[in-house]
Amino acid sequence: MARSKQSRTRYHVLPDHDAASDERWKVRQEGGREGEACRTQRQAISAARARAREHERSQVIVHGRDGRVRTEYTHGSDPRRTPG
Repeated sequence: MARSKQSRTRYHVLPDHDAASDERWKVRQEGGREGEACRTQRQAISAARARAREHERSQVIVHGRDGRVRTEYTHGSDPRRTPG
């Protein structure tokens, strides 16, 4: 299946509930396999943003410990020209 020009590569920063400690985080590419494990959320965000910069259009979605989305970072141009 070909990707449209509108699609973005998305990376999720998630708590690693399978880890022995609550302080573990993981970076997962949407639709892909598990990515790297990180010790802190800050390290995971940094790793995800570094990966995202390798793509023309990408997004990093950061989840909190409860799984809810906390924030998002968008990289690359956005073709939509809507205010807000």
